[in-house]
Amino acid sequence: MFLVAGASSGPGQLVVADLLARKMPTRVLVRSDAQVAQFEALGAEAAKGDVGDEAALVRACAGVSTVISLVGRHFADTRERLWSVDALGNAALVRAAAAAGVKRFVLLSALWADRELPPVLLAAKRYAEQALVESGMSYAILRPSTFTTGASSLVGAVGPSIERWGLAFIPRPDSQPISFITLADVAAAIVAAALDDRPSLVAELGGPEALTMAEGARRLGAVLNKKVRIVRVPRFVSSLWRRVARRRSFGAYELMLFLDMLADHGYHCDAGPARQLLGREPTGVDEALRAYYATTKLTPWRESNVGVLSTRSK
Repeated sequence: MFLVAGASSGPGQLVVADLLARKMPTRVLVRSDAQVAQFEALGAEAAKGDVGDEAALVRACAGVSTVISLVGRHFADTRERLWSVDALGNAALVRAAAAAGVKRFVLLSALWADRELPPVLLAAKRYAEQALVESGMSYAILRPSTFTTGASSLVGAVGPSIERWGLAFIPRPDSQPISFITLADVAAAIVAAALDDRPSLVAELGGPEALTMAEGARRLGAVLNKKVRIVRVPRFVSSLWRRVARRRSFGAYELMLFLDMLADHGYHCDAGPARQLLGREPTGVDEALRAYYATTKLTPWRESNVGVLSTRSK
C-alpha cells in the first residue's frame, strides 16, 4: 500500500494517477471532504486529516509499505505556517511512518536544501530531510529545481507580461543559470524513486538545459512567435520590492528571496539523476512550453509571481 500525502498538489495528482494506472494500492491523505470524494472516485483510498494531526497520521500510515510526502506550503502567508507544514509537518509524518513500520519514505524536498541560503523553504526542507535520514527507514529525497510552468516557474515569472505586452522583467544584468524541469518529469521521478530498491537515495532533479531568465524569456517568446523586449530591473529596485514585500506578506517576501537567489546564484544542477530515474532525457524547455501554450492562451495573473506578490498576510 502506498500513502501519498499532499495528493491534491500538482505533482500529487500526477503521482496518484500514475500509481493507480500501475494497479498499485494507493491511499491519499487529504484535508477536505471534497478531496476525499475526488480521489475515491479515481479508485484510491482516502484518509482525511493533515500533518498537524498526529492521530490522523497514525491512521493514515496503518498498513502502508511506502509513504510519498509531497506536503508543502511554499509562499505561505506567514513564516510559522510554512515551517509548521514543510518542516514540522513532514517530520511528524516521518515519525508516524516509522512507528507504523513503513519500509520506504519518499520526500519531495527542494534543490539546494543542503545549502545555507536565504529562502526559508530551504531550511524547512533541510529540517525534514534530517528527520527522515535519522528515522531508520529506507528513503529517497528528491530535490527539484524550478518548474517550467506553474506559479513558481519560468512561465509564472515572465509568461503573463510576454503574452500580453511582449515584455520580460529580468534582474540586471540577468539571473544565473536555472535548470528548469517539468512538473510531469518530477512526478514520474517520484514514482520511480518510490519503486527503487536503493536503501538511501538523494537526487537533485533538473532539466537538460541551464538557462538564464532572459534566455528562458526569449524561448517563451519564440514559442509564442512574439518578439520579446527584455527590461533589465536594477538590483536596488529588487531590494526595494523585497522591503515592501516583507511588510506586506511573508509569501511575497519569500518569493523575493527566491528571485534574489536566482539573480545571485541561479538554481541549476546536472540532469543526470533525473535522466537515471526517468530512464530517458528530461523534457526540454521548448517542448514543455509548446505543450503548455497548446492549451493556454493567457496565463492568469493569480498563477504567476504577480499573484504571490499581490497577496497580503492575514
